[in-house]
Amino acid sequence: SSHVGSRRRRVSPGTKLPFLCTVALSWQSCGTLALKLQTSLLSAPTGANLVMSMAGEEELEGASSANEDEPLLPQTAAAAVTSVRQRLCTQHTGLAVAMLLALVSVASAVINLCFPKGPDAGTSHIGGVIDALSLPEHKQSDFFIFTHVSDPSNLDSYLSHPLSELVSWYSLKGILVMYVMPKMEWALMLGYVSEVAKNPKLPMPRELKDLHHKCRQWMEKVCQECNKTQTPDRMRILTPLDFKDVLLSMKDRLGESKFNTWFGHTTYDAPKLIDSIMRLRALGNALPVFRFDIDVLCNSNTKNDMSSIYAAVLRGLEDFRKSVDDPFVQEFVLSQQYGGVPAAKSKDFQTWNRAFSTHCGPALLATPALCKSPRPGNHTYMSGDLADATDEATMMAFYGLQHVEGEEFLQPMLPSAADTREKRQEEDILRLGNAYIGANPTRTVISGAALATGPGVTLDMPPFLHTDLNIMWIDDHLLDRLTQEVDGNKRRPRPEGVGQARVVKAREPPRNVAKYTLEVGMPTLLYGIIMDAWVNNQPDGYLLKYEPADLAGNPQIQDVYASITGGTSGTDAVAKGTFSRAVKEAQTTGQLVAEKVVELSEDLWADALARMQDVYWQWINLPAPKLHGTRQSTFATLWAAGRVCEHAHLSSYCENADFEKLGQGMVLPSWDEEAREAKSRANLPSLEKKHLNQAVAAKIDELIQSVTRHVEWVLLWPDVVQAIRSANVGLTPSDVTWRFSEALPEATE
Repeated sequence: SSHVGSRRRRVSPGTKLPFLCTVALSWQSCGTLALKLQTSLLSAPTGANLVMSMAGEEELEGASSANEDEPLLPQTAAAAVTSVRQRLCTQHTGLAVAMLLALVSVASAVINLCFPKGPDAGTSHIGGVIDALSLPEHKQSDFFIFTHVSDPSNLDSYLSHPLSELVSWYSLKGILVMYVMPKMEWALMLGYVSEVAKNPKLPMPRELKDLHHKCRQWMEKVCQECNKTQTPDRMRILTPLDFKDVLLSMKDRLGESKFNTWFGHTTYDAPKLIDSIMRLRALGNALPVFRFDIDVLCNSNTKNDMSSIYAAVLRGLEDFRKSVDDPFVQEFVLSQQYGGVPAAKSKDFQTWNRAFSTHCGPALLATPALCKSPRPGNHTYMSGDLADATDEATMMAFYGLQHVEGEEFLQPMLPSAADTREKRQEEDILRLGNAYIGANPTRTVISGAALATGPGVTLDMPPFLHTDLNIMWIDDHLLDRLTQEVDGNKRRPRPEGVGQARVVKAREPPRNVAKYTLEVGMPTLLYGIIMDAWVNNQPDGYLLKYEPADLAGNPQIQDVYASITGGTSGTDAVAKGTFSRAVKEAQTTGQLVAEKVVELSEDLWADALARMQDVYWQWINLPAPKLHGTRQSTFATLWAAGRVCEHAHLSSYCENADFEKLGQGMVLPSWDEEAREAKSRANLPSLEKKHLNQAVAAKIDELIQSVTRHVEWVLLWPDVVQAIRSANVGLTPSDVTWRFSEALPEATE
């Protein structure tokens, strides 16, 4: 609309043209424009004005009239359509143009429909066209949002946010599912499902009924509010009981023994099953399900302003449509980003704490203030303690970031241009940080930031369940990388330029930094780093974590990148990791024999030890700046090298038998004494299982068991998918067509 100024035809106050706002955002909005043209364009009495808003000022010059209230002439609208099409063809290229050309063509058809009696006809009959083609608001659904609420006591606080506006935003309509599932209630639900099939009259556990009743009361209140804004049934507060029929179907399909084997033990990642149920049941309508962490959706930043979430959803819709419409993108995982690190705030702890999916705790300096009394309980820090422990150079080295002139945010360090692979790897392991051994912080997908999976991934890749371990990146980066390896889409995992919106991750610092970082944060990160190697252990595999545009300035690296993505023909795009090959073989053959399990375990251990050498070398070389005259190592350095007990304030990890042994570190001090003399990664001494902290070694064994179990889960997944999708449409409370009812399931009990 800014093109046309005062010469634009005025629109009556009652006319709804919400899409003009979207047009003004960017050319990249064209995907959503095309998606919503039918409902938004046709809802305007003078819908052709949308086309006019896309035309240049010169096209409107001749249409100017002395009477500003004169209605838009159809011949003027048709001329504008022709002009826009010509401009797009001559000035722009690419998929965006194709979408906009389609949009303009549809606009032409709309004009013809609106003015069937010829170019001199009026607009009195346009209402009939609108009635015929418009979609009623209550039937419109463009997206789902899924979020998990682990503590029902926080629901009042969450529901005080303007969430109803989020699901009815201008021309976009969505459905928000808040899944309320405390760990205890999920365990009760699984036990109930296991028994109720044998005894249909078995009473529901009281705790489940109470939770369900409370959530129904909340939902009734929310729906009453939604009715005022014409958004009924768009806010759903669900509990495990809402998925009883789906779980029973899964039990019937798998049989009692298999169901109890796979679901008899509750793990922290159980909400991912409900996430998958929603995605699977939404197949067929191309509706993306955007997963948000609850502290992203509801925090102090979104209390009165959901604009960052709006932007993420709008961008997510564009990205999803762009991916679905790209014939070379057949399996994809998408998300938006957390806040990142503005260049002007690169010394601020809270900025780093909320910047990425990977916590910044390991890169904090292990200062005396942070390490006093690491156990037990919480610790009160002075206002400057966390600031003192945040060193800009150390953080950038840990993540692999740099300042780039003219860029608002810190940018990733780029791979070395050395002439041999050996030189590149020795340089890159120390310059690329997380991107070399784990997830590239600025390029990775993030599960809590509007993560969405394409239809192929939803069908083919089961969620990683059935483990008691917290594994970094298991829902996002590792899922994305595993998909690329198993499905052979490394050449084009998603269209370029997607995932640019930012949301705030309201992550608070741990109440006991040393305890949390050493006992939880470091092991969690290590498990994810090891699994990254299990997905792809090629020497140059870390290059896959960059966008092709990142590598454009280095022809040699571009050649390497082309070779590891399968070459120009894609013929060598096979799985290159021990874990990913096992998943591919399970999908292909439909079996996993005992001999293969033993071989798989041995190979996984070998890969894990090699990756732990990478971790050791990178983290012992992190900067150790002086603070108050004394050099301070990071928690990552101390833990990777097994030097935790050498720290004056952390010696209790070796002296006190009640302290968590995982906190002592990754390797034994005896191996570190030999390894610290090495001059390069290639010269590190051999690392064997006996050189590891026994507590760490036991956890790696558990991680291997979890991976092997996941391969078996892959074999079972087709039956689970069929069971989930077997219920009639509209019966599951997460379905689009489901309608709210106050009645409990089996309310007659």
